[in-house]
Amino acid sequence: FHGRRSDGRYALFKTDGRNWMIHRMSPPADPDRRQLPLRFDLVVPAPGPVPDGDGWALETRWHGLRAVLTSSGGIVELESPAGERLTDRFPEVRPVGRVLGYTEVALDGVITAPTGDADRTGASPASAERLARRLAAGSDTTRRKLAHQEPVTFVAFDLLWRDGYPRTDRPWHERRAELDDLDLEGPAWATPSAYVGDPAPVVTAAAGAGLSELVAKRVDAPYDPDLDPPPWRLVAVPPATTDHD
Repeated sequence: FHGRRSDGRYALFKTDGRNWMIHRMSPPADPDRRQLPLRFDLVVPAPGPVPDGDGWALETRWHGLRAVLTSSGGIVELESPAGERLTDRFPEVRPVGRVLGYTEVALDGVITAPTGDADRTGASPASAERLARRLAAGSDTTRRKLAHQEPVTFVAFDLLWRDGYPRTDRPWHERRAELDDLDLEGPAWATPSAYVGDPAPVVTAAAGAGLSELVAKRVDAPYDPDLDPPPWRLVAVPPATTDHD
């Protein structure tokens, strides 16, 4: 054969009993594409008052184990902020790699273990006990059993990297749009809703739902843990008031 050696990933599939077709799975070659970093510095929300005015997005505060999920070529890894590998402890999360396919991403999120509808954010002591059992499981057999009996959910709330390029320098609203495009809703993974606009009605609704905290994010801010003021704010939700005649 005359020509040059090709690279990339290709899929071969039969069109009938004897003929085949080939389809390139990899994106076009990109000389500026970078390697996925080994570690990310994560933004921690700073306690503060309810934001006043526009320019903010509000999300539910999820309780559990903060983690970074990376997927490259469908292979998923989970790591704690300190760099501890968590992948084997939560096998039910790994199939998200089939959904992502060859899309290379790094997602900031939390592994939560809700115990019911009233505990959907993972804020209860029972949820904390579930996570503790999952972390303490010493064998693959025990981990698979617990994954079936007490499954967790990885809640992805920010996009740090995609297809060879960081997203941390982009404003929140751009990162969020790309995160939504990934359509991550499955048996052990989810993307929480975010509300952009006047925070007051969201805080009122959160109080009525019994939530105690929200996370407010500046929609124009990059993902930068050293930003001053911080791009994320942890907001305490005041208890709901009851009107009496």
